[in-house]
Amino acid sequence: MTAAGASCTRPAAGPGWAAVGDAATTTDPLAARGIVMALATGMEGARAVLADHAGDGGALPAYARRITALHEEHLRARAVQYGRERRWDTPFWRRRHRPPG
Repeated sequence: MTAAGASCTRPAAGPGWAAVGDAATTTDPLAARGIVMALATGMEGARAVLADHAGDGGALPAYARRITALHEEHLRARAVQYGRERRWDTPFWRRRHRPPG
């Protein structure tokens, strides 16, 4: 058994580098966002690194903030979706119905 929970690299970028795809943020596999997120963060991260290299000192911090915002949006949406499921009273679902923290 392997855990497949959501995670986020913080910060997702620094001087001369940017984490993309699953290295930046992972989502719950049930969200089916992995491939789309990998492609989107790959393109966005490449643009941020190129802009940083061209002298835009705000590009990588902005990218890192964007990754954090995307991850937090996923967590909110996941909480709403999991909160809708009330058919089963099992350890799996009890963990997902607890407030984050």
